[in-house]
This record gives sequence, structure tokens and C-alpha cells, in this order.
Amino acid sequence: IIKLSPNVTDIVAIAKACEKAGADGISLINTLLGMRIDLKTGKHSYYEKGIEDQVGGKDFWKFIEGNKLNKYAFVHNHNTAGMLSETDMYTLLKTSNINVFVATRIDGISYVAEKTKSIDMNITFDRLYKDELEEINRKSRSGEISSAERTYLRETIIVENVINDYTKGLIEFENGRKLGIRDA
Repeated sequence: IIKLSPNVTDIVAIAKACEKAGADGISLINTLLGMRIDLKTGKHSYYEKGIEDQVGGKDFWKFIEGNKLNKYAFVHNHNTAGMLSETDMYTLLKTSNINVFVATRIDGISYVAEKTKSIDMNITFDRLYKDELEEINRKSRSGEISSAERTYLRETIIVENVINDYTKGLIEFENGRKLGIRDA
């Protein structure tokens, strides 16, 4: 399924090109803040109105907390060229009933991570990967790398380690076609 961006001059031409290329379907939804759909009935039992300064909003997290026996996939748009972020990994690992995380980029690349185990809520990623992060912290303190490089490297180390240690791997799709499972 191809997600079309509304930020184009001719969405019809792009939709036709996707059809011609063999897409099984297209998604015309730009932003869906949070929704639960019963796959048997097709009816939604929850819809998030959203809060501007939060992804999903407080009501979404209250709903997730109140429905601990159900399992969910967290799906959202990524407006960057990156894979998954530290926040994405936090959402996947520290929420007992979100087992799958899907991030779809504006360029048609999607990443899917399915967790194999959860993480203790009291452990931070910085403590969990202390040894790997200490070297970049040392380089930042000594001026070998900038604070921006340190921030980028820190998140890269955390995301790669979490994917390797707590998921089945990262499944990558491009324009709806599975490219395969890759290590972080």
C-alpha cells in the first residue's frame, strides 16, 4: 500500500503512476492521530482528536493504558529521511500492549519493528548502553566531535542496539514492496 503525500501539485498523476507500477492500494490519509478499528466489524472504538503539542495526545495514551489486554501496532508518519528514533523505540519497548511499530516516510520508505521483549520502565537507554555511549561522550567532552555529532551518534547507537536486542529485526518496505529484513 502506497501512502501518497498531499504536498504535490498533481496527486492524481502520482496515484495513476502507483497503480501502473503495480501497487496493491494507496493511502490518502495524511495524518491520523490515533484510532482503534475492530478488524472484524470495521467500526472504530476509539478516535484521538489530538493535542497540537503532542504526538497522539493524552487521550491516546490514556486509551492504551486502559486497554492493556489488547495488542496494537503504532503507525505514524516520519517526515525525515531517518529510520526509527529513540522516541519510537521508547514507545515500542515501554508500552506493554504496543507490539509493532511502523514508521512511514514521505518518500515511500516504511520500517516495521516487532518487539520480542519489553524493557524495565526504570532503565534508561543511556544506562542500558552505557559502555557504547561512553566513547562518544568522551569524544564530545574532548572536542573531537561536536555536540550535534554526539547527539546523532547517541541516537544511532541506541536505535541500532534496541533493534538488535529487542526486536525481530527491521523490515523495510519501499512503495509497498518488501525489501527485506535488515539489521539496524
